[in-house]
Amino acid sequence: MKDDDKRHVAENLTDYYRETAESIRLFRWVWRDLTSAAGKKWAKLLLLTSLLGTVVALFQPWFTKSLLDGAVLRDRATIIYGLIGFTVCVICDKLENLFGGAFRERAWGENFSTLDRRLTDLFFRQSLGQHLRESGELNRASLSKGRDHIFNVQQVLLFNNGLMDILKMAMALVALWLTSPVVGLIGLAMLLHYLLWMVWLNHSFSKRFASVEAAYRRYTHAVHELWEKVERVKTCDRSDTEAMRLERFARRTADEDYRSSMWFDRTSTVRGFITDLAQVAIMAYGTWSVLRGEWTVGLLYPVFSWTAQFRGDLWRIGQIERQLNKALPSVKSLKGVLTAAPEVDDRDDASVLGPDIIPSVEFQDVGLSYRPAAIDEEDREVLERAGKPVLHDISFAIRPGQKVALIGQSGVGKTTVMRLFQRYMDPDGGSIRIDGRDLRDWRLASWTAALGYIAQQPQVMDGTVRSNLVFGLSAEERSRVTDDELWAVMRRLKIDFGRRLTEGLDTKVGRNGIKLSGGEAQRLMIGAAAVRKPRIMVIDEATSSLDSTTEKEVQAGLAEVLQGGISALVIAHRLSTVRHLCDRFVVLSETAEGAGASVEAEAASFEELYAISPTFRRLADDQGLAIERSATVAACQLPAAAKRSP
Repeated sequence: MKDDDKRHVAENLTDYYRETAESIRLFRWVWRDLTSAAGKKWAKLLLLTSLLGTVVALFQPWFTKSLLDGAVLRDRATIIYGLIGFTVCVICDKLENLFGGAFRERAWGENFSTLDRRLTDLFFRQSLGQHLRESGELNRASLSKGRDHIFNVQQVLLFNNGLMDILKMAMALVALWLTSPVVGLIGLAMLLHYLLWMVWLNHSFSKRFASVEAAYRRYTHAVHELWEKVERVKTCDRSDTEAMRLERFARRTADEDYRSSMWFDRTSTVRGFITDLAQVAIMAYGTWSVLRGEWTVGLLYPVFSWTAQFRGDLWRIGQIERQLNKALPSVKSLKGVLTAAPEVDDRDDASVLGPDIIPSVEFQDVGLSYRPAAIDEEDREVLERAGKPVLHDISFAIRPGQKVALIGQSGVGKTTVMRLFQRYMDPDGGSIRIDGRDLRDWRLASWTAALGYIAQQPQVMDGTVRSNLVFGLSAEERSRVTDDELWAVMRRLKIDFGRRLTEGLDTKVGRNGIKLSGGEAQRLMIGAAAVRKPRIMVIDEATSSLDSTTEKEVQAGLAEVLQGGISALVIAHRLSTVRHLCDRFVVLSETAEGAGASVEAEAASFEELYAISPTFRRLADDQGLAIERSATVAACQLPAAAKRSP
């Protein structure tokens, strides 16, 4: 992810036009991929209605000309013609407002309901490995920011008639040209002058304002950080000091903003003055034409009206261009990560894992290397890590119904093994075999349906106890599950929140389960996993942040869930939590050659591991784990095939 303070600014006209072409491609992507067929239909009707309204708006001054000429010449027929035409224009204008408003609301509603769905589809289409690796861009904040900018683009171009402003400007110029080639030439010169100024002014303003934008982002970050870290600020008695620091920061930023804005305003005034002179030239030419008898007095009105409209549309187009350019970086970044090809996808001939099968799992010489999100040639650390092995020749098996624990020092790769097991990403070497077939030969959805996952930090959704328990079920499964079944799971797993369970299953748990204690939240997640009736559980040390009493309660819940022949892969940080929960233990350690982590040893008991695994001995001794020494002596007599070397 690039530094947020670094904003690319076009250095020349070639860069500027290249960015403009990129903007057009991005807006085409928004229209093509993020707008539904119904939304496009209503948007087209809106544009068609606005086009008719623009034509009517152009003719209204012309009929006003007939009224003025008829009054000067005392010609009733001309007056009647003008009145009828003017009345028709007024009626058409009202109809355009009525139907255009309806079409605008329809188009907005379709875009509103479709955009989030399309963005969410693209967001979820990326593998979890990509979400982890691209977390700097593929996250809620970037998605929300890009979404807001896309809405702004749609608002400017469709709902605020940005496209119509461009069309009205063109039509007004054509009308002026048809009225008088001289006036048309003046209008064309005005357009060319304005466009050149717009390109230069917006380019220069972007360069000048880049540092201001960076300062505002740093200031906003500083404010939010202080608000979030209120406890530390107060306990360090830094309230007044930090408030004064923010004020000085804000004043410096505001002063820099003022200087840049005043430069822009002064330059814009010069540009506007030149445009005003062009309008005065048209007025002077029109008046001179009346005096020479070449124009009627009434013709001055439509010419002046079209000139004013043309000039106003020029100004609005400049504003539109600035707003669209402002949206470009976020939309471009969002498009880049959302349209990347998913790294994990089903093969065309992939099979479906049966819903009643508890499969065997085997890691065969699995290897994985570090894959950075993006390689920056100036980032030496990223370059050094690119391609570095994380796992090397990982081999172990999980028989149906077996509970296997992964043991090792922090950072050795236990979580990476778990993610490969859940197919966040695919290994670089070797394979993970499910019932003898490569995991990639099974449909991902059918594999995910077999798994129940309990994360280290409880992933409680904002809602009720019920909604969290059934979150992992399909709509059909939710319709079949009864309250009695949910209560049975809660009683079995001791999901009893006491007085907090004020409304039974409909008790609200708050955002991130804020109304629950850590143990209650984790037990709720264990209950949610049990409701899914998984065949294989994946547990990332679910008790590492709990006190000893709560840990025992959660461990009891896990033991209940793992009954009935369910297989399990458990990551162990505290060895005591898996000693009696699992029946097979695999120790990972870094290889001496720096080729990544590999399996150092595996055994059916801690005593065996203590005898054959130096890594396990260090961990057991550090955690004060009681190991029966006589059993370790017996373990030393095991055949060599039962031991693994790092």
